[in-house]
Formats: sequence, C-alpha cells, structure tokens
Amino acid sequence: MLGCLDFALRRGGVGLAGIVVGVSSSGAVGAPVSDSLQQHAYLKAGNAGAFDNLGLALGISGQLLVVGAPGEGSATHLVNGNGADDSAFFAGAAYVFVRSGVSYAQLAYLKASNAEAGDGFGGAVAISGDTLVIGADHERSSASGIDGNASDNSAPNAGAAYVFVKSGLSWIQQAYLKPSNTEAEDRFGGAVAIAGDTIVIGARGEDSSATSVNGNAQDNNASGSGAVYVFVRSGTTWTQQAYLKAANAGMNDAFGAAVAIASETVVIGAPDEDGSGTTVNGASDEALGASGAAYVFVRKGTTWTQQAYLKADQSGVNDRFGSAVAIAGNTVLVGAPFEDGSAIGVNGTNDEASPNSGAAYSFVRSGTTWIFEAYLKATNTGMNDAFGSAVALSGDTAVIGAPFESSAATGIDGNGASEAAPTSGAVYEFTRAAGTWGAERYVKASNCGAGDRFGAAVAISGTTFLAGAGLEDSNSSQVNGDGADNTWNAAGAAYVFGTPLTLVVTCTKATLKDKSKPGKDSLSLSGSIAFAAPSPDLALDPIIEGATIHCGAGTGSVRLDLPAGSGWKAMGTKRTFKSPLGAVPKIDFSLDTATGAFSVKASKFDFPSTLSTPAGITLTLGNDGGTWFATFKDPKQHTQLSYP
Repeated sequence: MLGCLDFALRRGGVGLAGIVVGVSSSGAVGAPVSDSLQQHAYLKAGNAGAFDNLGLALGISGQLLVVGAPGEGSATHLVNGNGADDSAFFAGAAYVFVRSGVSYAQLAYLKASNAEAGDGFGGAVAISGDTLVIGADHERSSASGIDGNASDNSAPNAGAAYVFVKSGLSWIQQAYLKPSNTEAEDRFGGAVAIAGDTIVIGARGEDSSATSVNGNAQDNNASGSGAVYVFVRSGTTWTQQAYLKAANAGMNDAFGAAVAIASETVVIGAPDEDGSGTTVNGASDEALGASGAAYVFVRKGTTWTQQAYLKADQSGVNDRFGSAVAIAGNTVLVGAPFEDGSAIGVNGTNDEASPNSGAAYSFVRSGTTWIFEAYLKATNTGMNDAFGSAVALSGDTAVIGAPFESSAATGIDGNGASEAAPTSGAVYEFTRAAGTWGAERYVKASNCGAGDRFGAAVAISGTTFLAGAGLEDSNSSQVNGDGADNTWNAAGAAYVFGTPLTLVVTCTKATLKDKSKPGKDSLSLSGSIAFAAPSPDLALDPIIEGATIHCGAGTGSVRLDLPAGSGWKAMGTKRTFKSPLGAVPKIDFSLDTATGAFSVKASKFDFPSTLSTPAGITLTLGNDGGTWFATFKDPKQHTQLSYP
C-alpha cells in the first residue's frame, strides 16, 4: 500500500510548463510553492492600429478582462463590427478578453451605438460579473437620462457612458447613460466604476455649486467643481439614484476625476481640490492649490451620505492627491502622482526632494471612522515618475502605476536604477500582513520601451492584475504576439500578471499488485486535484480538462489519453488497450473536472521486469500546449518522488 502523498504542479511562464515541488512521506507538503510573480499574457487588439491607445483603461472580473482603446478609429457600431474602417479617428473602442485555464483570447470588440470621431469611447472601463460600463467623456449629445437621443451633437464633451451585458458568448448594449443635467464640457464618463447593479460615473467638468447629495444641479456657479452620478439597475432597467457633490465643492476641484466602489461605499477623487488639511476630515480651506482630496460616500437603503474627507498626511501644492482611487472592503488607496518626496518603500520621510515622483496613501475604516494607514512610495523613487497615477486594490494586495518611470528593465524585479528608457513606465506591487504594508515586486513589461507609459492604468482581481501601456508601439494584433516590432506608434497594449498557477494533486490511495504472471498485475490509484490556494476567480475545469493518465512504465506501460474537447467530463469513462507484452489490460478511469476527484483502475496487464527503475506510476496533466507532470518512483519506494 502506498502512503498518502501530495505533490504540487505549477504552471510556469507564458506557454511554458514548470514544476515546484515539496513532498513528504507523511503526505504533508514540504517546502512552500514559490509565490513569485509572472507575466501571464501580452494583450493586443485584433484590429490593432497606430494611435489606438489600447490599455489606457482596464477592468477585470473573474475570467473576464476589459481593455479600453479610446484612440481607436473605426466607424462601426456596437459589437464585433468591421474594425478595419479607420474613418472615425478617436471614436474609441473596448475589447473583452476571456481567460480559459491559463490562456487568453479576445472575446468581443465593442463600440458605442452612436460611435463618432472624437468621442473617446473606452477612455474609462469597469466590469462586474457579466456587466461592463464604458465611458466616452468627449461624446457630444445633449440627451439626459437613460437611452435618450444620442444623435444630437450640440453639447461638446458632455460625455456619456454605455452599459453592455454578456449573454452566453454574446455581448449587447443594455443602456446609454447620460446625467440628469447634461451640459457641454462636463466630461461625464471620464471615470466609471461598477459593483453588481450599481454604476458610479464621474463628471469632473460639471459646474454646479451644489454640495453633498442631490442638490441643485442647475446652478452653474462653480465651474469645473465636478460631480458624480450613481445609477442602479432593477431587472434590465437603469435609473439615476443619486447626484453626489463634495461637501466643500469648489471651482476647478475636478471632483469625480476618479471613482471606485465596493458594496455600499464609494470613493471619489478630486485631484485639483485646494484644502490644506491632512489625513481625515481636516481643514477644507483653499490654501494649497491642487493638493487634492478624496471623499468617501456610503449608502444606506437608497440614501447616500458623505462619510469622510481624505487628505494626504502631508498635503502639498500640486500633489494632485485623488488622481486615482481604489477601494476593497474597509481599505481605500489614493494616488498622488505629483507628490514630491524622495523616500522609498513604506512610511518614509516626505522631504519634498524629488519633484513629481508621486506617492500613494492607504486609509482604513473601523466602524464609521477612517484612519490614515500608510504612505507608499516606489522602491526606486525618481523625479517625474508619477507613481500613483493608477492604483488598484484587492484584499491585502495593492498595485500602483508609475507611467513615467524610466528604467530599461524587463520582467519582475529587474534593475530599476537605470534611466535608459524614458517614460517606459513601471508597476509596483505591495502586500499587507498584520496591518503592515511592504513593497513586494517591481514590475516592467516584457517588451519595455521608451515612451510606452506602462502602468498608466492598472486593475486587479484576486492574484491576477493588469497593467496598461497605452503608448506601446508594436504592430502585433494577437495575444502573446511579437512585441518587438515598434512600427505602430501608440497602438497600445495590456499585460496580465499573476502568481504561478499551482495545483496540488493528492494521491489518497495507490495499490500495486505484481503477481509475476502475465496478465495478472493490477493497479489502483485515486485522489483529487485542487488549487494550492483558493482561486475564486478561476475555475478548475479548463485547467485539468485534457488530462492524460499513464499507468506503468517502459515497454509494459498502459496509457490512457483523454484529449481536451472530447466531452469526457462525466465520471466513469472506460477504455481498453493492448499491452506490448501481450496481455489485454482493462482501464477504468474517471475525472470530475469540477471537483478534481479522479480514480484509475488498471488490471490484466504486466508490469515490466525492471519494476525497480524510477518509472512506476506517472500522472500527467496537459493543457493549452503546456504539460503538467509528476512522476512516482517505484511504488515499493513510496517515500521517494522523481520530477523529470
């Protein structure tokens, strides 16, 4: 009888296979599987073209990714139209990619129902489940409310937002959203966020002097103060629920330049707000021009109220705190890309010695009270890097973009000291443990290039995050294509990163009976396959579909192959093969791809006479051109494992 054994199987880099193993004879996993970060995919549009700016906006929800390309120029409308028509410069587009196992593919090409040149559709995107919202803050119709007249272009840069929903493999536009007080230059749709049936949309150029919630939207006495609108869905119908303004709304504050939502809490950035206060609910005077602020609003029932007014712990002129915001649970992250400190890492001293290096700030909520938590800086802080231009947050992981960072490093944790690739851009990963943040990874594009602005947008879901490089120049038009040909200026790209995908295969029972008689040997093997760590945003099915089981070794091996797409998800598949040694073995195999439970029973076959060689039993899992594999040695030496 073979004792219980666990062995880990880890997916390596893009298109590769890798192994990380830690096994003990007691069945416990030994050395931990590495949590090193890897680039999983390099995303390009199927109709990529110069100046499309793919990657300037990003969203991720589970296995779906949405990437905005506000400079895309086709005149087609709605879904999967003719993307080759470049007659509507800067009309904009958005692309939906889907992850299947460890592979990515373009699922949809989305355009506005009233697509026109100059609209910038795709400048902001967000996704929650099977619903996504796309902003076009240069759209020009004077319509107001839901599904109004989109053909009236009398309000330049009024802006709009579009809701798309997924039905099966198809996407349809569900709603065309405009604010209740549409006016020219409001830039509605410049920032969007979604959670379930609630959408939040910023209009940084809105002009009313109203304050707080549902005030007088017709009073335009505070030019550029900005506003945010909340829309909710009932069934398939969207309505405007709230009109949000800062409690200290002021001219040119750009309230609504950034928005984020988690459950019943919304955080809103106002990067040009001028208050001199610090941390939470400080002074809201006009003493520090463009120091910036962020505001937290909460909903109870259908009623919204402002809960907090957030500032940096050391506010500075032109820091533009609030240029980017993110929220996860009771944590808010705020970017200040023009902050001037020269500190590195976490909670250093703000000495104003590195102009426009940038910073990010975290705040946490206890009950209804918000507290400043941490001051985050890049690990290679440099002047004009604009760290904090983009922020994203999931649980205890934060990713922060610095699109003007200039090193020529590639990949993970390269040399960040060089300045050989001006404004190539970088992304930084931070993690929190026991309430303390630490800098984890310094991330660069695999095809890092000067001027790419990698990190201008970021998004995260679980252990997977996206980084956009809206000015990347390659002419590739496929996933994981050639990123080295820089002939399409500012075509743009997006990059997917995550920890190595790790599976643990637990063999709960393995019995070998060697009768030393032709056709009398037998083998049974059973166990389960699971992710080493919870992976709520990734299904097990596509990873293990296409599994291959090998029983035995050498010339006496009996092989069972169940290729992907063969429809063998049901339990109890049976196959019979003829052994080279003459016996006709019987194989009963089952694998439940939803739960990972498997069993193999092989009888009426011969083990080779060289049973003591390192071959024994092999379990192989293959998917998407890669191979998962692990090999037992002779089951009689069951405390040993060999990994070729």
